[in-house]
Amino acid sequence: MSFYHLTFDIDWAPDCCVEYILNKLKKQKIKSTFFITHETDIIDEIRKDGHSLGIHPNFLKDSTQGNSELEIVGNLLNIVPEAKLIRTHSLYSYSSLIHKIFSKFPELKLDLTPFTYKFPYVKKFYHYFEDVTVEKINFNWEDDVAFYDKEFEWKELKLFGDINVFNFHPIHVYLNSINKNKYNELKNENNKKIYFLTRDKLNHYKNNGTGTDTYFDKLINSEFKSIKLNEIK
Repeated sequence: MSFYHLTFDIDWAPDCCVEYILNKLKKQKIKSTFFITHETDIIDEIRKDGHSLGIHPNFLKDSTQGNSELEIVGNLLNIVPEAKLIRTHSLYSYSSLIHKIFSKFPELKLDLTPFTYKFPYVKKFYHYFEDVTVEKINFNWEDDVAFYDKEFEWKELKLFGDINVFNFHPIHVYLNSINKNKYNELKNENNKKIYFLTRDKLNHYKNNGTGTDTYFDKLINSEFKSIKLNEIK
C-alpha cells in the first residue's frame, strides 16, 4: 500500500480556486497542508476544515510580501501565526538563509522546500548549520514541473514510492492545466493580476480535456491512503 500527503502552494490564486479544492477534500475527508502567500478570507475556511497552514515566502526580486527576508517571513506569520511549516516560493533556499529564518522564528518547525521529482523515497531528515537544526521533508511531485515531463501520464495514476508528497497549485487544479499556456495567457491578459478574477472569467481559460484536475481527482478518489505530515518519519 502506498500513502500520500497533499500540499498546496496558494500562489495568489483567487479564493474560488482554493474553495474548489476545499470542497473536494471535504467530500473525501482528506486533510492537507496549504502554504499561504497573502492575506485572504479563504484562510478561515482552510482553518475551519482542519487543514494545516504553512507560509510560502517569496524572496525573489520585487516581492510584494516585504522588503527583506526576515520581514517577509514575519509578515506571513502575522497572517497565519499558527504556522509551523515553510516552503519557499520558487524553492529559493540556501544554508545561511535557513539558519537566519529558523533562528529568528523558532515557532517554525519544518521545512518542506526540498524537491525530489518522482524520487521513490520521501523521508524526514535534518539540516545542520551552525547552532540550528532544522527538520525537513522532501516532496516528490509538483503539477507545474510535470508540465515539462514528456513521459508523465495525466490519465494514469502512478505513485512513486511507499510515501509520496504531492504539491498542487489551486489555479492549475481549477484550470485543469496540462501546461502553462492558458495560465500565461490568463496572466498576460490581466496584467499578471489574477487574485480578483471571478469564476466566469477563469472559466474561459479552462482545459476541457485531461489535466491537473483530472489527475487530482484520480488521486483523491484512489485506493491509496492519505496521511498527515507527522506520520512521515
